[in-house]
Amino acid sequence: MESGFILFALPFKTNVNNAPENVQMELINLQCDINLKQNFQDVHLVNFCSYLPIDKSPQIRFAAIRLIALFGSTDICEQIFEQM
Repeated sequence: MESGFILFALPFKTNVNNAPENVQMELINLQCDINLKQNFQDVHLVNFCSYLPIDKSPQIRFAAIRLIALFGSTDICEQIFEQM
């Protein structure tokens, strides 16, 4: 099973068969969308989830937002410790 990190970081290279069942169809649709693929190449990874259509990719979008929130918390935590 592909980890959430790999799914988020490499959605166009992730093997659909290794993805969780609840995101496989969304992942297929994502990988077939030429515009999303171009957006993925053009924008920062953290900003890419805003390009995911809520109605077509709710599970992938939710997973991406959760991962972004984790990294955001880590950055904030590191900044706090650097200030000490």
